[in-house]
Amino acid sequence: MSAPIPQDQVGARYAVSAEPVLFKKGEILKVVVKVTNTGKVAVNSKGKMPVNLAVSLVDGAGAMVKKEFVRVPLPPQGIPAGGSADVVAEVPAQAVVGNTLRFGLVQEAVAWYSDYQIQPLDDGPFKSCEDQGKPTLCGKDGKPLTRQ
Repeated sequence: MSAPIPQDQVGARYAVSAEPVLFKKGEILKVVVKVTNTGKVAVNSKGKMPVNLAVSLVDGAGAMVKKEFVRVPLPPQGIPAGGSADVVAEVPAQAVVGNTLRFGLVQEAVAWYSDYQIQPLDDGPFKSCEDQGKPTLCGKDGKPLTRQ
C-alpha cells in the first residue's frame, strides 16, 4: 500500500478460525484469525503504508494494557475487497496471562481501523492454570489450551 485508504473505503470483520494452541514448549500462543475485508479496496502488507493485523492486550476491565503488542502481516497475496484470509498470530504466552487479545487491522502511519468505528475482535481472557499437575495457559472457557 503506497497511499492512505480513504475512511469510506475501509471495512473489516474478524473471527477466531481455530481454537488457540500453545507450541514451542508452551512459550508461544498461536491464534488463527479469519479476516474478512468488507472494504472497497484490496489490502496487503506491502509498501510504505502496509495494512497489518494488530494484536493488543486488554485487561479484565477492558482497559488497554499494551496497544502496540504484536503486528502480523497479511498473507503475501493480500485480501481482496469482499475476500477473507486466515492470519496466524503468534504471541508470547506469558504476556497474555490475565489479559484478553484484541485483534484489528491497522494501516501503518495512517489509522487503526477501530478509529473508523470498525469493531475489533477480543479473544480471552487467558489465565494461568494446571494441566495434569503442570503449569499451562487456559482459555476463556477455563480449559487448558492444547499443546502442539
